[in-house]
Parts: sequence; structure tokens; C-alpha cells
Amino acid sequence: MQTVFVTGATGLLGNNLVRLLLERGVRVRALARSSAKAEAQFGQIPALEVIEGDMQAVAHLVPALAGCDVVFHTAAYFRESYGGGKHWAMLKRINVDATSELIAAAHAALHSY
Repeated sequence: MQTVFVTGATGLLGNNLVRLLLERGVRVRALARSSAKAEAQFGQIPALEVIEGDMQAVAHLVPALAGCDVVFHTAAYFRESYGGGKHWAMLKRINVDATSELIAAAHAALHSY
């Protein structure tokens, strides 16, 4: 069975992706900031493993990437209203820097597998 890792699993895009993957018989490791929220959304499904964490600490996700065939990155930091650039540092940290860290970690996990 194929195993995939999905970031942003409880968000709008990630939630629907996780459901689709599970319907297709894929084993999913779902990154969620809250395991309680993930359980409320998905219930307890044998093929679903919730990984509690977030993109601010990609290094902590490395063990969960081991053995994954694919990584779907749907997590993002955003704000509903424009704040004049006040949250630019966090936007860059999560959406640019952490994404780069995730790609490097996934690549390393693939080559150590």
C-alpha cells in the first residue's frame, strides 16, 4: 500500500485531499496542528495516522516522512485581511522557508529509505 504525507490536512484543500486519498486506498500520514481537530474531521480510520505538529518545526516532521512515497504540501500561512505587510516575516517563514525545509527533508527521507 502506498503511503503519503499530507501537510495542512485539516485545512480546506488538505481535508479534501486526505479524504480522496483514503477513498482510493492510500495510507495517509496527516500533519495537523491539532490531533483533536483531525479526529473530529476524519474519525478514527486505520489507514490514517495523524501527525501533530506544524510547519514552524519541520525538523520534528522528519521521522514521519520516512517510508512515504509522496508528500503533498497543502499547508500555508495566511491572513484573511491585508495588514500592510505586518505579518510578512511569518508569511515568508512558513510559506517560503519552511516549504524549502520540507522539500529538503522529504528528499533526504526518500534517499535514506
